[in-house]
Amino acid sequence: MSTDLAKKQEAIANRLQKKAEESQKKRDDRENSSVLLEQTDFFHSSFTKARKEIESTLATSDEIPKSKLTDHFDAMTISLQKMKKFVTDSSAFLVSYDVEKAQQALMDIFYAVHLKREELIPKKKFAFKSKKKATSEKPVPQTQSVQATKPKVEVDMTDCRFTEQSGRKLYKDSQELQSKDVALSKLTDCDVLLDGSPSAIHISLLRNCRIFSGPVSSSIFVDDCVDCTFVLACQQLRIHSSTKSNFYIHVTSKAIIEDCQDVLFAPFNLQLPLMSDHYAISGLNKDINNWDAVDDFNWLASDSPSPNWAVIPEGERVPSWDISDFA
Repeated sequence: MSTDLAKKQEAIANRLQKKAEESQKKRDDRENSSVLLEQTDFFHSSFTKARKEIESTLATSDEIPKSKLTDHFDAMTISLQKMKKFVTDSSAFLVSYDVEKAQQALMDIFYAVHLKREELIPKKKFAFKSKKKATSEKPVPQTQSVQATKPKVEVDMTDCRFTEQSGRKLYKDSQELQSKDVALSKLTDCDVLLDGSPSAIHISLLRNCRIFSGPVSSSIFVDDCVDCTFVLACQQLRIHSSTKSNFYIHVTSKAIIEDCQDVLFAPFNLQLPLMSDHYAISGLNKDINNWDAVDDFNWLASDSPSPNWAVIPEGERVPSWDISDFA
């Protein structure tokens, strides 16, 4: 009889324990739901606030002095990058609908900024003065693949440029380059060494070229290049409409790609005799290199990497560059 009583008491205790556990689970679920709701509300309010701030800043673009427009748009780009990271970090607790909606909103804002930038800082064609070509210069064959079909950046830099060359080794030293903007355009099968510290480099319409440069104090712009290798150091790198190219880079901010495919990245590994001096002139921090932090403005998905760029595996990287045969 005592055994039956013990079994009944055990059954009652088990029911009470189960009921207590169910009650605790309900309380935990309510608390978790409350926390999740608070996180979601915080995300929506923060995202909306950041979006409105960028839209308000964008609305003032027509009033910004021309000399300050680049900084104006760069600041909005940085804010968009922070918003993109915020969405990525918040995707752990957001439902997929909220993530997709935020990503679409980011894309809409980005293109609004992009269109306004193109309107106020339009890309123009190169405007080089007409010069008689030296007999040693070989013009690039005017094939359809190299001819420009869209406007390019205008760079007025007297002689600090290489353009319309084919099958050449091209060289400029530090005295020619210091604090100068450099243009490289319409080059095919060329090797270029910029042995110094330029202020900026504008590159367009290159085919099967190799470009080597010492540290650049500001930005490098690359547009419409195919089957090329770039070994570059700069503060900011922007790559547009380029394919099948390798970038060995030192960049202190981030590389930005747009409308690119099959572009690969590795750390900067160029050795120049006066590299330390070039770094000192450029002001670049040698200890900060975000070579593998690439932003693809055509890929905002947070749950998968961009298919348009990748890191070059260590075993496939060029370990060093032979520049001994340059002038």
